[in-house]
Amino acid sequence: MKTGILIAYYQKRNEARKAYRKLQSMRYYRSVLVSKSADDEVRQLDPFNLRRILHLFVVFILSGTITGSLVLVLRSGGPTPGWSSLTLIHGLAGGSLGLLLCAAWFRRSRFGVDSKLIKDHSRWLVSGESILILQGPIGTLSVPMAALSENSEIPPAVFVLHPKGNGLFGEDWDIVTPLDPLRTQEHALYLAAEHQVVKKPVRSTGLLKRLERSRRWIQQGCLSLTEASRMDQSLSPIAEWLLDNEYILESNARDVLLNLPPRFY
Repeated sequence: MKTGILIAYYQKRNEARKAYRKLQSMRYYRSVLVSKSADDEVRQLDPFNLRRILHLFVVFILSGTITGSLVLVLRSGGPTPGWSSLTLIHGLAGGSLGLLLCAAWFRRSRFGVDSKLIKDHSRWLVSGESILILQGPIGTLSVPMAALSENSEIPPAVFVLHPKGNGLFGEDWDIVTPLDPLRTQEHALYLAAEHQVVKKPVRSTGLLKRLERSRRWIQQGCLSLTEASRMDQSLSPIAEWLLDNEYILESNARDVLLNLPPRFY
């Protein structure tokens, strides 16, 4: 499931701290609280670094202990009391290997909030304002969103940022400025004068590929709008029209793709 971003703005820092602790108690660890005081001092509560250090420490101890125990078993055919210097070296090597693997696996991109996201929103804060940032699967953000709206003297301004698209339109998708009626007529006359009949036209499936990209773009947009509607986010009239009429666009696109195969072009 794609990762979304939940952002909540608070006017009171105490309310923001209560909401932050509530999210931590609900095991939403990919959350950060950033506050700006009246003298423009930025304060930040980010559990990622502490959690990473604890995980690295536990993994180092477990990896070293397991490696050392295996060395003892292999050398003597069974567990023996006491550790030799060679066993200790193997234990340290195993712990170091586990430490490196854990450091590579426990990354901010997977278990924390993006650093650039924190930096940008910290810069946009005004004096006396606090912001709570949470990253998680977009389909599950409705739960913390509802939790943040409970038991607050002043309800926070909550926003959900959906993940960006995957760039369905390639470099060959040209965006041109629409022509007015006079320029359209002039352009039509120019194309008619320059038009040439070719006995063996060059076949191209460019329009077919463009139709397929447009179809996938509409599907992606409707999926994001549906997820926003489930979280009680307001939708514009255009967005509601698109959700209501997606089946028409989908059926027309499927009709073209099925009845006009690539050999037609």
